[in-house]
Amino acid sequence: MSGLKRIAFLLIFTSMLVMGCTTASDQTIEIISQEEEPVSEPVTTVEPVPTVEPSPKPKDVPEQVEKKQLLLDQDFLPLLARNESNGFDVSIGMTKDDVIAKYGMVTKVEVYEGGIYYAFEKLPEGIFYFDNQSRVYAIHLSASHLSETNLTKIIDALGPPVEQGESLVDGDYTLFYKAGDNEIFISAESPESSVDKIRIINKKMLNDCRSC
Repeated sequence: MSGLKRIAFLLIFTSMLVMGCTTASDQTIEIISQEEEPVSEPVTTVEPVPTVEPSPKPKDVPEQVEKKQLLLDQDFLPLLARNESNGFDVSIGMTKDDVIAKYGMVTKVEVYEGGIYYAFEKLPEGIFYFDNQSRVYAIHLSASHLSETNLTKIIDALGPPVEQGESLVDGDYTLFYKAGDNEIFISAESPESSVDKIRIINKKMLNDCRSC
């Protein structure tokens, strides 16, 4: 083989080696690159758990006792003449301790109509006045504590009042009765209106209290 042919053969062989190495190297790099490429893992999102605030406790509400009604019937005045209550469970002469035992502690003390009244936690729409011996001498109740609120029916049951008409004190239409030492005022806004309150006052106890 001549020298030129040998040199040409060597060049061709060398170039084939270089190309083969380059191709193999590129394939190797590609394989390594594929092997080293990290696999993306799914990201799990954790939702925050909401904080549940405790429900506020309801305020203590005083327990109401069974509502007693004052019976405005034919027995009302005869019983009241003896300081006895017809149906209602507080009567003239009852002690403050006895009232507290029935209707709970005193919630309000205020001067009204020339005296000091007391309100109690378990008696809505009712107040009492006490003398210097802590005895009930006056009872004021709203219509919710009365068995009857029709003026005509009350007069039919109790009989004709001592007086009736517009009060000079508050302008209410009032039926005025007496029973022993007690004076009773049954009031409404007008002759056609329903009764909205009753006031029972033992005048003797009131006068004795004022003279102390």
